[in-house]
Amino acid sequence: LATMLAAAATDFVISSNPACPWDFFEIPPAADPIVMRLQGVKTLWEYQLTLCTFILTFFTQDSYNHWRNVYFTTRRIQGRANDAAMLLAVS
Repeated sequence: LATMLAAAATDFVISSNPACPWDFFEIPPAADPIVMRLQGVKTLWEYQLTLCTFILTFFTQDSYNHWRNVYFTTRRIQGRANDAAMLLAVS
């Protein structure tokens, strides 16, 4: 949310400049000097997006595998508890 507000504030400040050729909700031209200076931010954003996707994919996969191991282990324990209860009930 803070990043969205910062981006909107930056767009508002730049577009309120009388020398700015675009309005607040318009897409600025790629050849504009302000946009050209922000090209590094775009490149950084793309690297972070790739890294974040990679990390979240493997974290989610590992978390799911851990959940499945815990689930099946608790089911085995529950089965052994049921077996013990059946032995006590029969005896």
